[in-house]
Amino acid sequence: MKNIQLIIVRGHSGSGKTTKANEMAAHLGDCVVLEADKFFENTKTGEYEYDRKYIKQAHEWCQAETVRNLRSGTSVIVANTFCRKYEAQFYIDLAKELGIPLSVFECKGDYKNVHGVPPEVVQAQKDRYEEFEV
Repeated sequence: MKNIQLIIVRGHSGSGKTTKANEMAAHLGDCVVLEADKFFENTKTGEYEYDRKYIKQAHEWCQAETVRNLRSGTSVIVANTFCRKYEAQFYIDLAKELGIPLSVFECKGDYKNVHGVPPEVVQAQKDRYEEFEV
């Protein structure tokens, strides 16, 4: 049986989460990168079509895809803001339940975010960001 793992990549919008997750995936090989933002990608056009009213469904989709992939034997890298520990708790508990290693990486860059998140929202993410260990 191959060694699967769950990796959380966290940080505010524009901190480099997606870039870091994709770099890690290229290095690890057999794994999938998941983000709630992928829920908003139009599968026909590839365009990002964010709609705030679907954010809960986006995170539920991300969680369900994580479970599906891990249970099928594929490692998962989840890249979301996870500003507070409770926002990552589902994934922390899932790793414990499945008995798989969990790693958490923080991104603290300050790049132009690709989804047009307003500066005041990014600042709010930074203001409520908490350090945590698992």
